[in-house]
Amino acid sequence: MDSVLATHDLVVVGGGLAGVSASLAAARRGLSVGLVEKGPYLGGLATMGLVAIYLPLCDGEGRQVLGGIAEELLHLSLKYGPGQIPEPWQDPAATQKQRAQARYRVTFNPASFALALDEIVLASGITLYLDTLCTEPILEDRRLKGVIVEGREGRRSLHADSFIDATGDALLAQRAGCKCALGQNWLSSWFYYVGARGELQLKSLGAPAHGTGDPTAKKYPGLTSGDVTTYLLESRRLVREWCQENTDKYPAILPTLAQLRTPRRIEGALTMEPQRREYEDKVGLIGDWRRPAPAYQVPFRSLYTLEFDNLLVAGRCMAAGGDAWEIMRVIPAVALTGEVAGTAASLLAGGSVQNLDVRSLQEELRKSGALLDENRKD
Repeated sequence: MDSVLATHDLVVVGGGLAGVSASLAAARRGLSVGLVEKGPYLGGLATMGLVAIYLPLCDGEGRQVLGGIAEELLHLSLKYGPGQIPEPWQDPAATQKQRAQARYRVTFNPASFALALDEIVLASGITLYLDTLCTEPILEDRRLKGVIVEGREGRRSLHADSFIDATGDALLAQRAGCKCALGQNWLSSWFYYVGARGELQLKSLGAPAHGTGDPTAKKYPGLTSGDVTTYLLESRRLVREWCQENTDKYPAILPTLAQLRTPRRIEGALTMEPQRREYEDKVGLIGDWRRPAPAYQVPFRSLYTLEFDNLLVAGRCMAAGGDAWEIMRVIPAVALTGEVAGTAASLLAGGSVQNLDVRSLQEELRKSGALLDENRKD
């Protein structure tokens, strides 16, 4: 029998920006939160993966469509520099036409962001479990009772009233027996190099993650140790080849996390589809980061399954089908879904997520600055 390491109101598995957002939302509403992260620091692909672009909080047509924690984290990513918010989005008097000329996005420094994430999470009273691997759930009928974690002390368990899977590949949901869908990942490598004049630069190599490159390019599911190992080795091969062609430059920082974008997601109570834009249980808006376009509504039912009463998901392992998965896998979207899941957990009170009053959830999100259709900033 595994000994109990701790008991919380909520346990969040995965310390990327979805998990951080979920933990912050729940802790700020009075929950005791345990946040489990397998790596040495928070931020996931944004920090350990060196994917250092905070994609837009706007629709590309001059309207802001995300607020709340997603906007808070964008500002936080610049706290220890460098980088700055585009000028039209700094000026409250800027017109929609002016803002349409520059999307509300920033490029940040991953190390600076990681330091700021530590600070905000600890200040919120969240209990962090870094360098700790979640291995399996503890099930009791239609509820998760706990999770088994592996750390320096060996195998222990964390118990809670509710749980959020923010692993990025639906690890917790899949091991609990939830229905999941598989994705594919194009090989890519983001890294920092030192240029000929000694400047530090960010570089990305490989096929575009959204699949607009060579359709015959090899794709990686990223769900086995062997597959992830191959992906990591191949991504570093790209860097070596680049170094051989650019002898006046050399690599400075390599990612410590495989830069997999869409490995696996849940089949939720409802799957968000790219052709549908209206949902009665909308809990936020998201713009298309690739092009100016009307914003999509995010349905709450895409953040939970029908199998368990106290399990939510956040981030890129939510139920998003087709091109919607591409839209929902990026930083603003995962922060949005994290805040929704953490807020929902604070309203469960031992009940079932399927029976949660969505109107109460929407009202709580509005109070925290989240933007729905009626309070979108033009």
